[in-house]
Amino acid sequence: MSSAWAIERLDAALVRIWRYRWLSITVAWLVCCLGWLLIAAWPTRYQASAVVFADVAGMRPVASLRDRLVGDQPITQLRNSLVDEAILAEIGRRLGGLPDAPAAVAAQLSVRAATPPIFVVAYDDERPEVATRVLDALLASYVDQHFKLSFDTAALDQQIKGEQQALSGASTRLDQFKQANAANLAGAADLLKNLQAARVELADLRGDLQTALGDQQTLQEQLAKTPVSILPAAAAAQQAPPAPDLSAELAALQKRLGELQVRYADSHPYVVDVQSQIAQLSETVAAAPKPAPVVAQPNPDYAKNQEQLVRQAALIGTLRQRISDQEKRLGELEAAQKTVPQVESRLAELTKDQAGHQASLEQLRQQREQQIERQQAELSQTPFRVIDPASQPVQPTGPSRLLLLAIVLLLGGLIGSAAALLQSRLRGVFETARELRRRLNVAVAGSLSDITPLAERRHRRLAHVGFGLACLGLLGLCSSLMVAQWRDLLLPLGDVLRNRLVG
Repeated sequence: MSSAWAIERLDAALVRIWRYRWLSITVAWLVCCLGWLLIAAWPTRYQASAVVFADVAGMRPVASLRDRLVGDQPITQLRNSLVDEAILAEIGRRLGGLPDAPAAVAAQLSVRAATPPIFVVAYDDERPEVATRVLDALLASYVDQHFKLSFDTAALDQQIKGEQQALSGASTRLDQFKQANAANLAGAADLLKNLQAARVELADLRGDLQTALGDQQTLQEQLAKTPVSILPAAAAAQQAPPAPDLSAELAALQKRLGELQVRYADSHPYVVDVQSQIAQLSETVAAAPKPAPVVAQPNPDYAKNQEQLVRQAALIGTLRQRISDQEKRLGELEAAQKTVPQVESRLAELTKDQAGHQASLEQLRQQREQQIERQQAELSQTPFRVIDPASQPVQPTGPSRLLLLAIVLLLGGLIGSAAALLQSRLRGVFETARELRRRLNVAVAGSLSDITPLAERRHRRLAHVGFGLACLGLLGLCSSLMVAQWRDLLLPLGDVLRNRLVG
């Protein structure tokens, strides 16, 4: 009877949910989207942890916390001792301020037992570096407050830092001095050898320069004797020599005519005869063939000599530059030869200074190691000491977004179903004949089936397809968010949402 009643109630509930399925899926979408946004904006927590040895029985409880101790639980006693007001104030002094209120800092601290008296002290925060710094400062403040050590390495650390800076400065000065006086540091014997070689090389260069100057003068003389241009061979062979006799004879006749004209009249037979000879001779000279014009060509020997002269001038310039550089180098070597004793003395001084700082640094380090050994021996006698200090966490410890995404999906489905059932109750409609019989306690003669037209049946099928796509879309969105969280792609979205909400 009870199982049949339960099945009947479940069937009626499913019918109501199906009737108001669009309300159900809409509410589920709204709930899931809002929940997933809240999950994305939920700050990621990182936990820094340290392993400590704590003999709770031998530890002195803090007076201000006696009222807060719950029984004799070691974990409670240790945690209450760590979150004392004085220790929280010391943490704020060390870090320049607490990341949160003192109560929030105390709430984010947790202690769990590993294998007593070994405990794990952990601190949670949204930023991994802050969690590590707060936990380190807390443990250091607790040790300083309750377990004063007779040895302190702070003064030695300061001396070591100063000695390291002095050693670095001495090394830098020594290196710079070696680089600036590399030639002088080669030694007196090597310096003299280099000086002699430089003098020999300078003499050779000067001899090469004199030879090059002599070759240049020879080339200049050859260039002066060489014609710039020459006639072609065929034109020189065809050119006829001038007729020097006709020209001389014509000049003599003209001179004779001038003398006769002074003595005689122009009609004198002597004058007329000479004029006739001059006219005939002028016609003969004019009728003589004239040589064709000849174009001169550049002389290849002249161009060759000119090219050799240019190369010789370049060689002379190179030799003069080398001689200048060699003279400068020779001057530097001669000056260095005079300063070798001073350079060696300065080098010895700088080397001694560096060695002194190095020895002092080694001595301070040995003293620090000895103090650390004495501190460790003293700490081994204290009821509280840090075994494994905190390291910055890499992986977040919460929240578990994959689980929360699935829970929100399930919660959205439940709330959507509840909304559909509530809507059905508010409407006051009986969904089945059995529900009508049960609620009114009357006999039901029968029920009529709904005859749906073809067009409406098509419309309902399309609505069913749309409802299925809405459900699949909700599942697909949840799956996509899970994949994004698995690939650490949901954290940037959460940062953006938090910034928008805070802003």
